[in-house]
Amino acid sequence: MKASTLWTVAASVLLSAPLLSASSAPTLYECLVESEGQAEQLNQHFDVFTHSWGVGDQVDVRARDNDETVALNALLPCSLKQQQIQFQDSEYSERRKREAVDPFFTAFQRYDVLIEKLEEFSSKYPALTTYIPSIAVTHEQRNVPAIIITDKSVPDSQKKMIWWNGMQHAREWISPATVMYLANELLTKSKDSRIANYLKKFQFVITPMNNPDGYEFTHTHDRYWRKNRRDNGNPNPRAIGVDLNRNWDDGNWGVYGAATNVHSETYQGPFAFSEPETNGTANFIASFPNRYSGIDFHSYGQLILRNWGYTQVDSPNEAILKKLGDGIRDAIFEKSKEEYTSEKAVGLYPASGCADDWQSMKLGMAGFTIELRSQSSYNIPPSEIVEVGEEIWNGMLFYLDFLIKNSKIPAQVPDQVLPVRPFKAPSAVTRVTVLSTTTVQVQTVGNQTSSSAGLSTALTSSTSSNQSTVITSTLNSLTSTTKTSANTSSKSATTTGSIVAANNASVPTPTFKPSGCVNCTAGGLSVFSILAIVLIVFIAVIASVCFCKCRSVERLKYNSLKEDGWAGLKDYDSQSDLELNERV
Repeated sequence: MKASTLWTVAASVLLSAPLLSASSAPTLYECLVESEGQAEQLNQHFDVFTHSWGVGDQVDVRARDNDETVALNALLPCSLKQQQIQFQDSEYSERRKREAVDPFFTAFQRYDVLIEKLEEFSSKYPALTTYIPSIAVTHEQRNVPAIIITDKSVPDSQKKMIWWNGMQHAREWISPATVMYLANELLTKSKDSRIANYLKKFQFVITPMNNPDGYEFTHTHDRYWRKNRRDNGNPNPRAIGVDLNRNWDDGNWGVYGAATNVHSETYQGPFAFSEPETNGTANFIASFPNRYSGIDFHSYGQLILRNWGYTQVDSPNEAILKKLGDGIRDAIFEKSKEEYTSEKAVGLYPASGCADDWQSMKLGMAGFTIELRSQSSYNIPPSEIVEVGEEIWNGMLFYLDFLIKNSKIPAQVPDQVLPVRPFKAPSAVTRVTVLSTTTVQVQTVGNQTSSSAGLSTALTSSTSSNQSTVITSTLNSLTSTTKTSANTSSKSATTTGSIVAANNASVPTPTFKPSGCVNCTAGGLSVFSILAIVLIVFIAVIASVCFCKCRSVERLKYNSLKEDGWAGLKDYDSQSDLELNERV
C-alpha cells in the first residue's frame, strides 16, 4: 500500500476521532522519519516531543488515544517507548530534603497560587516592585499578569530593561516556576551588593505565565496540552487553541515551522497577534523606551538559543550573542554540572512567529530562548524546581554581568524597530469562578496605578486599586447582580472595548465562555447543540404532518367500507395497520 494511501486512512481515523476516551491513556512512541512527507504529516497532525529532527531521525511522538496510535503506526514505523504518561508527578519521590526553602517552590503551583505569590511580592517589597494584575485578558477571562522589579530610587531612564517571559506553552510547567524563582531571587537577595547593583542598572519586566488558560487545562484535563484555549469554530476538541509561540509578528509570521491546520500543535492562528495573550504582552513590552534584552523560557531540551529562528543566515550580532549564550551555558554547568547546548535557534528547527525573533527584529533587543530541563521529558519532578532555579539563576548572574559590560549591543535590523508606544492596560480586571455550567462569579478590581516611564500614564485606572466588585452572572438570562465591597462607594466597573494590536489591528476583547463549552452561546449551549435541537423539532413536525395525513386517508377508507357493510372490515384493519406502520 502506498504511503499516501496509508496516510489517507490514518488521517480519516485521526480527524474523525471523538472526545478523548477516559480509558485511553496517552502513550509515547519512538518513530523513524523516513521521508519529507512523513515529516510534514507529523508536524501537522501529531504531537512531536523531540525538538531538533528531520528525515532519518528517531523522534518521540505522543499518541493521545487509541485512534491516534493506529494513525501514527499507519504513517511510519514506531516502537513503544512509554505507556500512560498522563500524570507522573506522584511517581517521583523527593531526592533530598531541603530546609529553609520557600514552600511555593516545592510544587508546581496552580494559576491562583501564582497570582497570590505575585501579590505577595508586591506587598512585601513596595520599594522594588510594580505589580500589574493584567496586561491582557484571555479567552477564558483570566488575567495575564506582570511585575516590574527595580530600584525605584533610580530613574528608569538610567536603566536597561530586561524581559523574562514564561509559560507560552501550557505543558511546560517548569517554565513559570523558574521565572518566579528568578523574581524571588532578585527580591529576597536585594540587599546583597551585587543584586542591589543589578536593581539600579536594570528594570526587570517579568511576565511569568503567558498562557494561563492552557496551564489550568493541563492541571484539570490534559497534562500535555500545548496551545491556548481559543475556540477555532471546529467541534473537534483537538482543534481548540493557538500555539502562542507561532503567533508573534516577527516579520516572518506564517512562513516557517508553523501550521495552518487548527488541529496541529503548532497552529499559528488566523493572523499575527490574533491572540490576546501575545497581543497584550507585545504591546506591554513595546511600551518601554529602555528595552534592551529578553529571554523566553521554555522546556525541554536544555538549550540556550539565539537569533535567528527562521533562517540559517547569521544575525548581525552573531559573534556577541554566541559569546553571551556560551557564557550562560558555562555558568549553568559550573553550578549544577548539567549540560546545556548553546546554538542558533534555527539549529533546533526553523520556526517563525516566535517571541525571541520578534523582540530582536521589532524592538531591537538581544533576544534569547532557553529550553530548561530535562533532556527528554516535560514531566520533571517537583523536587527539581529549586535545582533548575539555582542553575538558571547562576546563568543569569553571568548574563547580567555581561550586559553591564556590553551596554551598547546594537539593534540587529534597525529599520524594522517599532517606535515606543504607550500601553493601556485593561482598566478593569477580573477573577472568574465558575459556579455551574450556566453561572459564573466575577470579581472585578482596578489595575494598579504606576508612575513608571515605561508604562506611561495610560496605565492609570479609573477605579482605585482597593476597589472590589463581585458580579454573579446567570448566563442563561444574561442578568447580573452587583455587590460592591463595604469600604468603597458603588461604581460601575469599566472595561476596555478592544485591545490595540501591535500591527494596529483592532482585536475584540473576548467574552467569557464556561471552560469545556465549545462554540458556546450566552446560554451555555453550543451551536451544534442548537442545530441538533432545531433538526429534531423539524423532523417531529414533518412526522406529525405525515401521520395526520395518513390517518385521514385511512379514515376515508374506513368510512367507505363501513357504508358497504362490516364484511371484510376486520381483514382491512389489520392490513391498513401494517401499511401505516411501514409508511411511518
